[in-house]
Amino acid sequence: MSTSKSSKGEFLYRYHLNFLFMEVLNQELTQEILRLTWRNPIFMAIAIALIWLVPQLFIRKFISTKYEKRKIEIQKNKIDKLYPKNLQ
Repeated sequence: MSTSKSSKGEFLYRYHLNFLFMEVLNQELTQEILRLTWRNPIFMAIAIALIWLVPQLFIRKFISTKYEKRKIEIQKNKIDKLYPKNLQ
């Protein structure tokens, strides 16, 4: 009975050490990733540029198609005024 308690205690002790080691390793890995990315000025410049430019591309495409449709509609209205369909 004492062997099972000691083996169980040893298992828990090793498990706890393994968990602490993995946690420290994970924290170091996280810090290294942050240092290489978030705190890197080149990466931040690219990230900010992408965050700034990508939405502008979508907005520009939307506004451009809206402008073209409106332009065709105005042109159509002007032609209709010059050449009315109802001749009375």
